[in-house]
Amino acid sequence: MDEPIHVNAPDLVAKWNDWNLNHAPRYPNSVLVQHVYRHFGRDMDHSSIKVLDFGCGAGVNTFFFAENGFDTSGCDIADRALQRADETLSKQSLVARFGQLADFEHEKFDFLASVHVLECIPESLLHEQLARLFEMVATGGRGFFITKSAADKGNQRSNDGNLHGFTRDELVSLFALGLFEEVHIDTYDLTFKNGLERQSDWVVSFKASSI
Repeated sequence: MDEPIHVNAPDLVAKWNDWNLNHAPRYPNSVLVQHVYRHFGRDMDHSSIKVLDFGCGAGVNTFFFAENGFDTSGCDIADRALQRADETLSKQSLVARFGQLADFEHEKFDFLASVHVLECIPESLLHEQLARLFEMVATGGRGFFITKSAADKGNQRSNDGNLHGFTRDELVSLFALGLFEEVHIDTYDLTFKNGLERQSDWVVSFKASSI
């Protein structure tokens, strides 16, 4: 394997530290929660299921996994956000491991979760980073990604954060980088103000090859 990718550009780290500490959501993503319970059940023992929250930020979704008993890890480039996540979980006597992606590259995970991260990754890093990430999924493991669609008006209204809204064809190409026996690419749309504003996301789920 080649040397791990280390994303440490100071401007990117500062940008995502600021966003995660001041603007991040306070509650876990409801679509993610539904998906997790659909595949892993609400009341079963989750302690043997290794989860990686990719791009965990300040840990709102990581908290959900730890609270529900999963063997939980979270990675992000935002070091101060990771510290906040660790502190938040510790206050509730919950345990998760935190670090950058390279810290976990030699492990295998049963479930890979990522909520609104792909659109934030610089295009020059996206393919290589995803290929490495997909290698970390255990045989028969599952993954779940939410990312912005090109149809989302927020991307058109303000792209100062360099966010990228994906087309279906782009996602098909990206998820072809993994050895998956099934990939589902669906949409999750909400409109506001009688349809004048639209939030449009892709919801991508996969199951890794069982061979």
